Amino acid sequence: MSKVELQTTPIKNEDGSPYIVLTIDDEIWMTNNDEEKEYIKSVVWKAKWNCLIAGLGLGLVVRECAKQKNVDRIVIIESRPDVCDLVCPTLGLKYSEGIGCALNMKGWTGKINGKVVNVYVDDILDENIVEKLYVNEPRFDWVYLDIWMEPDDPNTLDEYNTICKNIKKIVDPLVGEIDAWQKKKILAGPGV
Repeated sequence: MSKVELQTTPIKNEDGSPYIVLTIDDEIWMTNNDEEKEYIKSVVWKAKWNCLIAGLGLGLVVRECAKQKNVDRIVIIESRPDVCDLVCPTLGLKYSEGIGCALNMKGWTGKINGKVVNVYVDDILDENIVEKLYVNEPRFDWVYLDIWMEPDDPNTLDEYNTICKNIKKIVDPLVGEIDAWQKKKILAGPGV
C-alpha cells in the first residue's frame, strides 16, 4: 500500500501562505507553489457551468474553479481513494457511500463557495467512466485533465487523444471545452 502524505514545509509562498506538498511513497506528487497556482489560474478562468476535473491533487484546481462566477457544479474523478481521504476533508467535503444516484458510486460531496462539488473515486482512464458519469451527472461544459501525462513520453499524445475521444460523449457539443495540464506541450509532442 502506498504512503500518501500532505506535508507543510517551512518555506512560504510569496503571498505568505504555507508551501504544501502532496507526497506518494515519499515522492513529491504535487505542490501549491506560486508557479503551480499561477498556471492553474491561467486556465481555470475558462471554467463554466458544469465542470469535470480529472485528478484531485491538493484541490487547487477545484478551489480556483469554485471561485469562478459562471461555475455551478464541479465533478472530480480521482483514482486514488487515499488521496481523497487526505485532501477532501481539507476542502470541507464529506464522504458518502452513494453520491452517484444510479450507479451508487462512492465519493465525497459538499459545497465550496456555494458550488456543488462531487468527488468520485474512479479512474478517468476506465473505459466505462463515460457511462457512469452520463447516468449520474449532466453534460459538462468545461473539462480539465489534471493528471500526470509526461509531455516527452511518446505515448502521452495517444493517451490524451483516447481520453478526449472517450469523454467527448459527455461534453456539451456546442460550448464544451477540454483542457489539460501542459496541454500545449502534449499536443506539440515529444522533444518540442
